[in-house]
Amino acid sequence: PSSFIDSSKIECPIPRLVRPGNISIELFLNSFPISIGPPLIFFHINLSFSSISPMFGYVHGGTNVSISLNDATSESAVTHCIFGQKLVPVITFGTGIVVCRAPAADIPGSVPLGVSADDGESFSMSPISFEYTQPATFTSIQPGHGPESGGTKVMLVGTNFISRSSAVSCLFGSNRVVCRLVSSEELICETPAMRPGRYEIKVSFNDFDLLRTYLSFVVHPRMTTHFVVPTFGTFDGGTVVKVYGTNFRGDDGLSCYFGNVSVEAMYIDSTLILCLTPFWGVIDAVDLTIWTENGHKIQVPGGFYFYSPYHLSTIHPNSGVLDG
Repeated sequence: PSSFIDSSKIECPIPRLVRPGNISIELFLNSFPISIGPPLIFFHINLSFSSISPMFGYVHGGTNVSISLNDATSESAVTHCIFGQKLVPVITFGTGIVVCRAPAADIPGSVPLGVSADDGESFSMSPISFEYTQPATFTSIQPGHGPESGGTKVMLVGTNFISRSSAVSCLFGSNRVVCRLVSSEELICETPAMRPGRYEIKVSFNDFDLLRTYLSFVVHPRMTTHFVVPTFGTFDGGTVVKVYGTNFRGDDGLSCYFGNVSVEAMYIDSTLILCLTPFWGVIDAVDLTIWTENGHKIQVPGGFYFYSPYHLSTIHPNSGVLDG
């Protein structure tokens, strides 16, 4: 039934329609048509939607939320979105998608989401909600440095990490990598290959909002090895081996691997480290590899050779003149 407004206006509720499109409007009084003049046409559009991305943002607002409409032809008709009780205009639209910027929220929590085609007079609401959260904070990074070749597994520690998020990424400067969320307080990123320097770290938990961590990562030149002196020693161990190269670092926790046996390396300077050969027990040629405590390694050219120690029992003659 309609509602009387005044002598020139009545208000009619729109029935639930199955299909969008043009519908004619006629007036009836006691089941008799009373409409005169040209036919009135009402255009019904389908503004229902089934997904949004991202599904959460921060209480300070500013997240661009993409809403996927079920009717891809309706996006140009949408004028506004509503987050809870806050109305915002559409900022852009594409094929079947409208984008609205989430307003700031007073408190964290989920709010209903809807769209409007009449400047906010009425809305098509969805069972999908948008969640406001407090932004994450960051307290530490470990380790804070790694080689330019990349591959360093970096752990970031803080609070309010969104554990249900499946789209976590880190930016080292402008270099983006996917991260693994360990818990609401820890996440791990593997560094990409980068030039030496200091890089500011930012994190995204929803593939849109970037959070500053106020932490940085230092990339240093990659370690190289040139040669060792000596290249052989007895299989009893105890030979001091000098490894020459470039970009050795004392805080990298260096180790020497003779085959699969590790010994601690002594850092001398950026071009020299010392390694004491382990007991081997057999004659053998093995690879010699330098490792850092973060898992980076480089092989020394030529490796190392273990030989059987010589045991002298007699000499002949056992005396001679002073002149030689």
